[in-house]
Amino acid sequence: MTTLTLVIPGLLRNTHEITERFPALERLFTRSDPLPDEGSGRGLEALFFRLFGVPTEASLPIAAVTHAFDSADPVELTQEGWIRADPVYLEPNRSGIRLFDQRVLTLSLDEAERLAAALSTEEPPTSQGNGRLKVLHPTRWYLPLPLSRVDRIRTSALSVVHGQDIRDHLPQGEDSRAWRKWLTSSQILLHQSPINTEREARGAWPVNSVWLWGEGCTPTVSKNGFSQVWSDDPLVLGLACLAATPHTATPTNAEAWLRQAGTRDLIVLPDPDALAPTEVSAGQDQTLGRLEQDWFAPLQEALQTGMIKSLTLYPCPAPPRYITGSWLRRRWWRRTRPLAHRAPPTAP
Repeated sequence: MTTLTLVIPGLLRNTHEITERFPALERLFTRSDPLPDEGSGRGLEALFFRLFGVPTEASLPIAAVTHAFDSADPVELTQEGWIRADPVYLEPNRSGIRLFDQRVLTLSLDEAERLAAALSTEEPPTSQGNGRLKVLHPTRWYLPLPLSRVDRIRTSALSVVHGQDIRDHLPQGEDSRAWRKWLTSSQILLHQSPINTEREARGAWPVNSVWLWGEGCTPTVSKNGFSQVWSDDPLVLGLACLAATPHTATPTNAEAWLRQAGTRDLIVLPDPDALAPTEVSAGQDQTLGRLEQDWFAPLQEALQTGMIKSLTLYPCPAPPRYITGSWLRRRWWRRTRPLAHRAPPTAP
């Protein structure tokens, strides 16, 4: 039998938009036990760290973890810290400067490497002569950060700043002045890049800045957690790499997963809000309808037949986690309610 941890970002984000009924999902909530998720206020990235047994009281070393997934030599991570310097678009307006992340950029690896090369003439602070940007993915760029200087910069996660004014999110800490100066110089170099001229000529968004975030050293990740990880998220896959856990892409549906399920699996489904502007986001009813058919109906059947021993559901950003299992069929007296008016389940 399998125990499954299922993370679905945005599952209950817009319950006020729900007009239809979803029997399998409603039944799962009705017959499960809600438990508090400690530290849930720190967001989805902190949840991923907690799932792998990594403390989240301090800053999250996201750069070091995603580097473990992107790099061909994860062992290199033990030698130094890392910080992400991801390509972004900054939009000036009357009230400030708004940032837009990779969701608005259709960036090829060749373009990314050429843009990063243009920044090599401006040595970042604390680089100690090893400050060349490493482009391991078109939208994931890395700078080495000496271990002695990791605590001298504090940043805001890119997912938090997307669509927001950058003024309240610029680097802080003892080295912040030097890093801000480097950011300004980088913006000048990117403005002069012929790559951006080419991009604007074809109607693409220019890369006119980078965003520093995710600083830290490689964390110690539990190797006795999950037997298999299913996700497309580079942070989740990086944690799986560091835990030496087998990992693969998110399955298309529950039936595809059940054919290859391990003993203790983690599945992370994509967040509809992470779509690029050119992609059309489905309405909440349509999104839940797809999840009902592809995931919740077959998972409910697997719980009833005993194929799944227990299911822990994280409906981010809702703070509780919901745990259910073979006892699902024994709580027949609990009446299902529409998700739009769902009351917290009572104790058994």
